[in-house]
Amino acid sequence: MAAEIVRFGKDTYQRSWSLRLFLFVLRVLCFHRYDPYREPHTHARHFVWLIVKGGFVEHRPGLPDRWFGRWSVMHRRREDAHWLELSAPVWVVGLSYGPRKPWGFLTKDGARIAQEVIAARTQ
Repeated sequence: MAAEIVRFGKDTYQRSWSLRLFLFVLRVLCFHRYDPYREPHTHARHFVWLIVKGGFVEHRPGLPDRWFGRWSVMHRRREDAHWLELSAPVWVVGLSYGPRKPWGFLTKDGARIAQEVIAARTQ
């Protein structure tokens, strides 16, 4: 099982543990905070999440905001841009699938930028 910590500057954004199962990746994620720039991001793979503790508001360009609380299920395609707003840590069990594609944050002018660029902004 692989472990990963994603940070914005010195602040922990997300911790995750993953297990690759052929074409699938099983993950346990803990979101500690949301993107401080509130820029939607895409994902590398399609995913299904089960929220097991906490909750968040999902913001998607051009769509109404939506609340996902404990025991909610979220399914998104890798190209579905969103950002999450949370006030306390959120724990998720997820399954990612499909071919891996480039992902990143979408800026107000529509450009896609990598996670490392966002992280550098907060240092």
